[in-house]
Amino acid sequence: MTKLFLIGLLAVGGYGGFFGYCRYKAGQKEYALSSQAHELRQKLMQANKHVGPEDIKKAVIGFAQRAGVEVDPASITTTIEPLTEQNVAKLTKIVRRALAMIGNLKNHRTPKYLVGFSASFTARYRIAKVHFNHERYTYFEWVKK
Repeated sequence: MTKLFLIGLLAVGGYGGFFGYCRYKAGQKEYALSSQAHELRQKLMQANKHVGPEDIKKAVIGFAQRAGVEVDPASITTTIEPLTEQNVAKLTKIVRRALAMIGNLKNHRTPKYLVGFSASFTARYRIAKVHFNHERYTYFEWVKK
């Protein structure tokens, strides 16, 4: 009976260790998506045109594919609104600081729009699955009106 208990304990410990490893790998995919989303402004600038909601959705789907996570296209909520004192808080501290520096430059136009997304994602690795929401906002000048 003791041997059976020890074998069962070893099996449960092995499964727990394997699940922990799979959860770690799924967490790496979540982090990869977050890193990809930091490039939102660069991705939109590469479009070389006035962007709209469909361009943002296309970028989000591309981020998810490169990170190896699933995104529900119906959950993608895009934001394109004039940049105001109220919504500038959605930007990261570094971006707010950059905007302040841009505002101090002569002969430079201050960006006028807050552009971003919010969506639900699923990261999977073998037996682990993680559902998470992610949002990212940036400033942008050229949007469809």
